[in-house]
Amino acid sequence: MHQAVVEVGTDICSSVDEARGDILHLRKTIKTIANSMGYGVGAAGTHPFSTWRKQLITDNIRYQAIVNEMQDAARSNLIFGLHVHVGMPSREMAIHIANSARYFLPHVFALSTNSPFWEGRDTGFKSYRTKVFDKFPRTGIPEYFDSYSAYENYVNLLIKTNCIDNAKKKYGGICGFIHFMVQLNSEFVMYPSLLTRQLDWQHFFNVSASNYSSSERPI
Repeated sequence: MHQAVVEVGTDICSSVDEARGDILHLRKTIKTIANSMGYGVGAAGTHPFSTWRKQLITDNIRYQAIVNEMQDAARSNLIFGLHVHVGMPSREMAIHIANSARYFLPHVFALSTNSPFWEGRDTGFKSYRTKVFDKFPRTGIPEYFDSYSAYENYVNLLIKTNCIDNAKKKYGGICGFIHFMVQLNSEFVMYPSLLTRQLDWQHFFNVSASNYSSSERPI
């Protein structure tokens, strides 16, 4: 949404190793382009000293609609997350996996935290990105749903009561949620998948959980 943000996406990958390789290639390419223009690229959940008030919003109908709806909550959303889409064999299986994943989301999120700084200050949090995103509605751990129809009824209720106008506006900060639209060959195709976007964007992609160490500050 912000012009200062570079968003990249991998191809559809069949393994974690393939996704890692694709991401590393994309990051190397972006870095090369930025360096050739005299810029540098940083990777973290927040920018350590940039001020959101000075950032320009991309001239896009969807982004302008978000800003019109949420005003400064959207303008100040200068944060960077790692989004992971996982294809599912069916919608019912997607609901089942989402229900099971609810328990693990905070643990995985804790391993990803790398955004303690905001506008030149140490905020005291491991991930201040999540505090910024908390201003958005409908974020957090997703609800438990007994079936896909229960999920569909929930989304339809939000739409009927004018809380949202489509399912993609169930933003889900530290959470995973069901997302059934993917883009293939410039066309949108219905396909069952899970989207999780609770992770801070990562500086390194070759660090295992065994390298993680805890410190005394809130997440």
